[in-house]
Amino acid sequence: MLKKLLPIIILLFFSTSCGFEAKYKGFEGVDFVLKLQNSKGDRELNNAIKSQLSRYDKDKDDYNLIKLDLDSKFEKISISKNSKGEITKYNLKAEVNFRISLDEKTREIFFIEEFKIDKISDTVQEKNYIQIIKKDFAQSIVQNLIIDIRKNK
Repeated sequence: MLKKLLPIIILLFFSTSCGFEAKYKGFEGVDFVLKLQNSKGDRELNNAIKSQLSRYDKDKDDYNLIKLDLDSKFEKISISKNSKGEITKYNLKAEVNFRISLDEKTREIFFIEEFKIDKISDTVQEKNYIQIIKKDFAQSIVQNLIIDIRKNK
């Protein structure tokens, strides 16, 4: 019985996959270099964006040099209160404006990311959670920026 099932199990194991796909598979063949010139706004969000952009800051002479200016704004807005008047929910909102300069052309791109969270009673945990969300915002914004640059280059 086991001898009959073993080949089937092995066949199923090798023929199916877990669905793994490389995270940056869609970013293969990037032929440009991103240089962040100036940044202003929310320091934590800007640092997370700079970290994400560092992957595209290479010293390649044959690549197009794209200069970026970054202006960000992060808000933590209360959206819900309980009967005692205590805040129970927040809306976290990141607004990021990029000024993109390639050769002599300049254009601007604006991204908005929002996320709703429940208030966490421990302020340290809440602050750490917000930092994680800012990093996620930065990752999403940079991915959308790369996609936009590749489409409109």
